[in-house]
Amino acid sequence: MGLINRLFKRQPPVVIDDPVFGRLKFDGSSWSTDWNALPLACTIGIVAGREGPSQRQREFFGELEHRWAELNAAGLAFVRANASEFELEHADMAELAPYALVICSDVDCDAGKFTIEYTDSVADVVCGAGFKGGVPAEYYADD
Repeated sequence: MGLINRLFKRQPPVVIDDPVFGRLKFDGSSWSTDWNALPLACTIGIVAGREGPSQRQREFFGELEHRWAELNAAGLAFVRANASEFELEHADMAELAPYALVICSDVDCDAGKFTIEYTDSVADVVCGAGFKGGVPAEYYADD
């Protein structure tokens, strides 16, 4: 019985206090935190192993945070321009706000790749702008 309990016992989430991101939770493949420092108030996801974010990911976040107003405006314009009829019907494009900022590997950081996801207050649809070289390049929606 002891072995079975250990095998199937729910493990507490892995949580760390990062010097840049603050309290992060690990879900097995990425870390996340609810960032509430304006103007960048959204969930931040960092794709990294159990060791936590790399120094490059921390530096890249600083770069994004510094340029947030510009990047957010570009991402919103890109999402609104690429939304399908379905997204236009199910999301209030005028009300879209950042839902998440996703930072991937060090290689992606070096290439200026990251994603900003947007949703409205109903959150039926999440629309994403995938950036490459620091400019929006890929659109996706998840309903």
